[in-house]
Amino acid sequence: MHRVVRLTGPWRPRILILRHATHQRNFFAHVLGWMEHYVPDVLAMFLFEDLPCRRDSWGEVVAHHAWLQDPVREWSPEANEQAQWVCSVCDRLGIPVINRVERLDNAGKVAAARTLAALGVRTPRMHHINDPEEFRETFMGLEPPLFVREDLGHQGAMHRADTPAAVRAIDLSRFKPPVVSEFIDVSAASDGLYRKYRCFIAGDHAVSQHLQVSATWITRGTARIQVEKTKQEELAYIGAPDPNEALFQRARRALGLDLVGFDYGYDREGRMVVWEANPYPYIKFAGDITTYRNGALHRSVLAMVRMYLDVGAVPYPASVRRLIEKEPWS
Repeated sequence: MHRVVRLTGPWRPRILILRHATHQRNFFAHVLGWMEHYVPDVLAMFLFEDLPCRRDSWGEVVAHHAWLQDPVREWSPEANEQAQWVCSVCDRLGIPVINRVERLDNAGKVAAARTLAALGVRTPRMHHINDPEEFRETFMGLEPPLFVREDLGHQGAMHRADTPAAVRAIDLSRFKPPVVSEFIDVSAASDGLYRKYRCFIAGDHAVSQHLQVSATWITRGTARIQVEKTKQEELAYIGAPDPNEALFQRARRALGLDLVGFDYGYDREGRMVVWEANPYPYIKFAGDITTYRNGALHRSVLAMVRMYLDVGAVPYPASVRRLIEKEPWS
């Protein structure tokens, strides 16, 4: 149960945000800009600290979130230790923690796939590659086509191999640490295009955030097909609740996370395939021909704001209630 907070007297609730002084310090700059414009009273509740946190006063802190790219231990064991110390202080004081640093590993490709599979969610079969020679000999029980990627982090390299010879030729030194994944064809029978959906989850709030359509199997924004047909298809998706929202909420809880984006597609039989869970999803408002999708990003940031207030047991101020009742960006 969250603590009850009363907004009376000189005391006011504060939400502690940790950042690294040099590593992606401005990752959520668009989130902060949005809050400054729409809910400055909520932004005023935020306390920003660079690691290491040296706070002496914790009496007003009602929630904590480390804005640190997962997994922290991979790029800075020191930052990981410092962030875990802050979590331990919060635990002693009864302060809720959002996306605990030690749980970020739960979003690793193999770990997340196994957690989601246990819930009945279809994910590609994946295995860690601990022995390169064993991989080249056995393919870890998978058959080509397959692909190799990094287990941790996001937006990393991926190498697809369609034949046994191509599998054996993969340079595993490019990946740290490498995992091999089953390739599931999610190209549509109607047009041969690939589609990646993202359901953005912030606590109890979910947003259909984007639909990227691509001619290639790696569906990223840089390869997005931008024509009227795909625009209307994306508008239809982001303009309605994600059809898998309830399932993704169960998955979020099973992963032990509060903030997470689920990337998924559908195979040719219409079965959902979840590719990954991202506990540090990037938010950037579009300033080009994809401005039509900014409404989903507005809703995503509002969902984050609501999550922070919910976790800190802070009543929604009038500024937030107005946005919930009538979205000015719709």
